Amino acid sequence: MLKRTNLLMTSVIFAALLLACGAERTALDPDRPGVLLITMDTTRADRIGCYGYSGGTTPVLDRLALESIRYSRAFSTSGITPVAHASILTGLFPYQHGARVMFGSVEHRLGEEHPTLGTVLRDGGWRTGAFVSAYPASEEFGLARGFETFDSGVRDELRDDFRESPPPREGLWLDQASVDAQRRGDATVDRAIDWLGESDAPFFAWVHLFDPHDPTLVPPASVLDRFGVPADGSGTRDQAYDPEIYFMDQQIGRLLDALRESGRYENTVVVVVSDHGQGLGDHGWFQHRLLYQEQIHIPLLIKRVHGASPKAAVENALVRNIDLFPTILALAGADPSIETEGRVLPGLAVSAPGPGGAGVPDPANADTRVAYAEALIPLDTYSSPRLPKKQWDNLHMIVEGPWKLIYHAVTPANSELYHLGNDPREARNEWEREPEVRERLLERLRATGALQVAVKAGGEGAVDPEAERKLRSLGYIGG
Repeated sequence: MLKRTNLLMTSVIFAALLLACGAERTALDPDRPGVLLITMDTTRADRIGCYGYSGGTTPVLDRLALESIRYSRAFSTSGITPVAHASILTGLFPYQHGARVMFGSVEHRLGEEHPTLGTVLRDGGWRTGAFVSAYPASEEFGLARGFETFDSGVRDELRDDFRESPPPREGLWLDQASVDAQRRGDATVDRAIDWLGESDAPFFAWVHLFDPHDPTLVPPASVLDRFGVPADGSGTRDQAYDPEIYFMDQQIGRLLDALRESGRYENTVVVVVSDHGQGLGDHGWFQHRLLYQEQIHIPLLIKRVHGASPKAAVENALVRNIDLFPTILALAGADPSIETEGRVLPGLAVSAPGPGGAGVPDPANADTRVAYAEALIPLDTYSSPRLPKKQWDNLHMIVEGPWKLIYHAVTPANSELYHLGNDPREARNEWEREPEVRERLLERLRATGALQVAVKAGGEGAVDPEAERKLRSLGYIGG
C-alpha cells in the first residue's frame, strides 16, 4: 500500500546516512555540505548520453555520471512542471501535497502546511536561493517557500538579455509573448553563479533550466549549427530538442565550474533530475502531460561529497522523484525528523565505519518501492484539446516491479497495463490478458485515496488574464 512512511523508519534511515555525511554538526558549522539541486525541464532520459543516447547532447552530465550514482529507473509523479516540482520539494505524491493540475477545478498550489526542502534547510541554517527559468516553476504554484532569494524568469527586466539579439519569429520558433514567461538557461545560471559568489556559507541552491521545453529562446547559432539545425526557423520542433539539451548541459557545466573555482565542489552534494520528459511523437503525442515512459521516466544523478563510497555506480532499483526530499536532507546532514512519503534512495552505501570497523549497511536497499503518477486531464483548464481522444481522462499510474498500470478513471475500459521488462515502449496492452496483475495494481491504487479528487467550489478555478497569457505563450493552451 502507498501510505505515509513510518516516521520511525524514516528517522532510522536518516540516522544511518547522517553518519556517512559527518552529521555531528552544529547549526553554525561552516563545513556543512552545500546542496545544488538542478532540475531540467522536459528532458527525456533516453536523450542523455549516460543513459545510452549517442547524439552528443550531454558531455557535462556524462562526465558527472562518472562520479555519481546514476538511477536507471527513476519515475516522476507528473508530466506537468509545477506538480512534479512540488513532489521533488516535499517528498509527497500530488494527492498529498495538493498541487494536482496547472490550473482548473482542483487545487494547483502546493499546500502551505507541507515542509519543503527550502523551509527545512533554511531553518537548519543553510543559505537558500532558487533560480527558475519559467512561469510553471514560479511563485504562482507555491514553490518559492523557504527560499530567501527566489529569482524567477518571468520578470520584465529578465527579458533585457535577449532584446539586442531577439530570436527568429517565424517557422520553428514561437512568438514574443513566450519570452515574457521564460528565460534562457544562461541568464538563469548567470544569476545563480552571482548568488553563489556572494557568500562562503553552506548553501542550498535550486536551479531550474527550461530550455528543452520549447524552442522560443533558441540556443546560440554555434549550438544550432553543431546539430545541423537552421537558425532561420525553417526546421521542426523535434530538431530543436537536441541542441536545447546540449545548451542546457553547457550551462550545468558553468555551474559546476563555478563551484570548482571557488573550492566548494568537493563539499557540495549535486543532484541533477528532470521534472518530466517529452512525447516527441511517441504514442501519437509530441508534448508532455501523459504518463507513458517518454514523459515519466526521468534521468537522475547524485554526486555526493568527496570521500563518499562508492564514488560512482548505476542503481537499477525503481525510485521516485519523491525520494529526493529525504535523500537530500540526509546527505546534507539536516533535520531527519520530517515525515515524508519518500524514502532515502538506495545505493548510497554508508562509508563511515560502524561498531567494530564494519560498514553500516544502507537500509534503503531493502525497500520495495511503488511509483505513482497522475494526469487529471479533464480537470485541468490547460489540457490541450489536441490530446489523443482516449487520453482525455483522469489518468493514474502505478508501477510495481516490471508492471505498469495507467488507469483511466472516467472510462476504465481504456485503461492500460504494460510489462516494461518485455515491452519498454508500451506497445502491447495487457489489460485484458493479465486480470490478476490488473486487479492487484487496481487494489493498490484504490488504497492510496488518489482516485478521490476534491473539486473546488464554483468559480475558484478561474485564472487571471496575465496567468492565462503566460500559459498560452508556453503552449499550455490552444489547439
